[in-house]
Amino acid sequence: MSTEAVELLGRKYSVDILRATKEPRSVSWLSQALDIPVATCYRRVEELSDNMYLREVAADESTNRTQYCRTTDSIEVDFASDLLVSGSRSEDTRELPRDTIPLDSVTFDEFSRTVAIVEDYFGDLIDDVAVHAPVSRRQLVAVLARAQLSGARLADDGLADNGDIVYQSNGETFFWLDGDFWANLGGDHYLRPDEGRAAREVHRRLVEAIGGVADCNRERDPFILINGTPER
Repeated sequence: MSTEAVELLGRKYSVDILRATKEPRSVSWLSQALDIPVATCYRRVEELSDNMYLREVAADESTNRTQYCRTTDSIEVDFASDLLVSGSRSEDTRELPRDTIPLDSVTFDEFSRTVAIVEDYFGDLIDDVAVHAPVSRRQLVAVLARAQLSGARLADDGLADNGDIVYQSNGETFFWLDGDFWANLGGDHYLRPDEGRAAREVHRRLVEAIGGVADCNRERDPFILINGTPER
């Protein structure tokens, strides 16, 4: 986690917005419900989105307003020192007075680790897909991270029983899955269809490169579980 990302949580209204966005909310709704000036609310939401605390979700059909949802329900901080705040993603450390941090915890530990994992693993493929999809690179990375967390959770419930393993190594497992992995992910996390399709495309390209293309797999879901993804 960068110094900027840590400091952002200490800015006025940041934590209020995160607490209010367990469900998708628009800037207008947040401004009215939290009594935040619209311009300030918009700016803070943009900052939280840029640092992956929030992500855009499907617009409210009744108002056509973009909505935002927080990326995780928990934030953690290391209070081993009264002043030292650490972030696991980049190993950055920053000394901040505790009273400037309005939460009991600070780093989006699990999510930020997973973001780093998917960025390192998929590399340029993320850019290759994002440039042809109506989603930003940042949005695509966030969806890929959410897919990894969901896959890691399902692995304990027998993910391999829901499809075929195409390839497996110490670092990853490639699947063709039966069922609706990507559709369910979209429903669980309020993804726009374009976001789910782009993330699925990243996985599909690699799975087909390793396992080939067969007619029996065209309706199945490609998925790569990367070892080292935090378990939920």
